[in-house]
Amino acid sequence: MYARGEAHGNNELNSWLKLVKEASNWNKHKMIEKGQVYVMFNQYDTLRKDLDEQINDRLEILVDDIIPTEKPYSECWRLYMRQRNALRKALKQSNAKKSKAILLNSVSCTHKQDSSVESKD
Repeated sequence: MYARGEAHGNNELNSWLKLVKEASNWNKHKMIEKGQVYVMFNQYDTLRKDLDEQINDRLEILVDDIIPTEKPYSECWRLYMRQRNALRKALKQSNAKKSKAILLNSVSCTHKQDSSVESKD
């Protein structure tokens, strides 16, 4: 169902997986509850995957496009490095923390004085 590393360190996902496993062992008299667990897990997991995709998309932009164009140790470079680190950490956090991390770490640097590595002709 999941790659081994996908749940590693994500306590929220681990809790859901534990509940799903427990529910799978419930008897036939708890079929409604089993169904409810299944539906709730799928809702949680769909959101988790969407948030992970948003985080990975932002990480790709930061690492491939933004950070390499910034002057090392400039204000903007430091901001984008902090964003990269926060987003990497967020991949193992709850959906609520992932949403907050995406919001906080998708802003552009406004301190653009001589931060670009490229020359301005």
